[in-house]
Amino acid sequence: DTLDLQAELAKTLIASGRLREGAASLTELAERPGLPQTRISKLRSAIGVAFDRAGKHDQARSSYALALKADPLNAIALSNLGLSHALDGNLDLAEEKLREALIAPNASIQVRQNLAMVLALKGDSSGAERLARQDLPSTVAKQVVSYYGSIGEQSDAWSDAAAQ
Repeated sequence: DTLDLQAELAKTLIASGRLREGAASLTELAERPGLPQTRISKLRSAIGVAFDRAGKHDQARSSYALALKADPLNAIALSNLGLSHALDGNLDLAEEKLREALIAPNASIQVRQNLAMVLALKGDSSGAERLARQDLPSTVAKQVVSYYGSIGEQSDAWSDAAAQ
């Protein structure tokens, strides 16, 4: 199946900084007739990642919406949508979408760790650590949560400085 190979090539283009070219390739693939909805969803989610990498969060969220229209229970698309909101500074909505992703049938460890990161950024270190410990050794979970918390504190300081 060359579709998978073409999709991986497009993702490689995105990862190497050729966002427009990679996103255009993924869009072309997603619009092929007869594709299963789950494949369309994966492709649309990958397009959203490309837009998020370019800082175009509104366009990214439009792509995630198309991914979720094709497959409403796609944990990866829900997780990516949550991370898009986090990148845009809306941690409450990020948490909401990541919690939805966590209960989806294909939720992975990564979804749980993404939620842990958002909770830590919001200042909920105990909730973040509880989630992180499900997959990581206790000492590593503490370090990871502490690191995320410090990023949140820096972000708060930058926001406060910008407001002055």
